[in-house]
Amino acid sequence: MKKVLGFIIVLFCGVQVAHAGGAIEGKVVKIAIDTTYATAKAFVTVSGDKSNSPACHTNTSWSFALPLVTDLDRSVYAMLLSAHATGKTTILEGRGLCEVHGSIETLTYIKH
Repeated sequence: MKKVLGFIIVLFCGVQVAHAGGAIEGKVVKIAIDTTYATAKAFVTVSGDKSNSPACHTNTSWSFALPLVTDLDRSVYAMLLSAHATGKTTILEGRGLCEVHGSIETLTYIKH
């Protein structure tokens, strides 16, 4: 009975994934790709104020960095291009770490 009750509570409450890093809601205003690194990287700037930037994020010219290694990375990049082209408000969130570029937070979430 307790398992059923627990399942019902989770079903009605839902489960949210917490993103530990920075977040911005705004328009994608600038995108760049740099291929001078061992793996290509994309950089994005979004209008609006970024909340919860990690301490490693010291390069304020860019909101987030994204590796361009996997098919998933390239799909996220395609979403960024679409958000930029349409000018629609987009939500982006980071990992809370600067893994792709030492001074720019790594992008982990986009809602467009």
